[in-house]
Amino acid sequence: GHLDEAADIYEKLEQANASDVYARRQLLALRADNTDGRTARQWIEEIRSVEGEEGWQWKYELARFLYRQEPFEAHYPQIASLLEQNLVDNPDDLDSRVLLAGAYERANNLQLALSLYRQALAARPDDVELIVAAVALMYKAEEHRQAQQLLDRAMQQGLQDVRLTRFELQNSIRTGQID
Repeated sequence: GHLDEAADIYEKLEQANASDVYARRQLLALRADNTDGRTARQWIEEIRSVEGEEGWQWKYELARFLYRQEPFEAHYPQIASLLEQNLVDNPDDLDSRVLLAGAYERANNLQLALSLYRQALAARPDDVELIVAAVALMYKAEEHRQAQQLLDRAMQQGLQDVRLTRFELQNSIRTGQID
């Protein structure tokens, strides 16, 4: 809960060690909304210089930065390219997979997004954030049966989240099972 203090510590670490990729990534995560684009780009470029062109962390961070920029459509090809390259180099990169799914969803490529969410869920079946994103997209794509199966599995696992409860309620209303 002390985000400013944490960011200050990471800034000191980043200044003390030019090759500290982790500190720069944490700064990007903590200060993404409160820093200008130039500073964020500088941190990403510093990560790139440490990792080299083939590095995956700078690609992910650049894609995440671009994902938040408007207009999204102008950045979408580069976002997809960076994340797809990360997945070619490392098929187990779940963060890139989930961000790419979000980019596909935002670009209205629903089936591609669903495919990536399903792959990510296979690796992290009890990740509530991932389940919520997948269920919301399944409803958007009118794949109600699959959404309900995923919700049922989450409930069987004992996962608790108000958003999952809302989805259950919406499904009950949709199917007329109000009791």
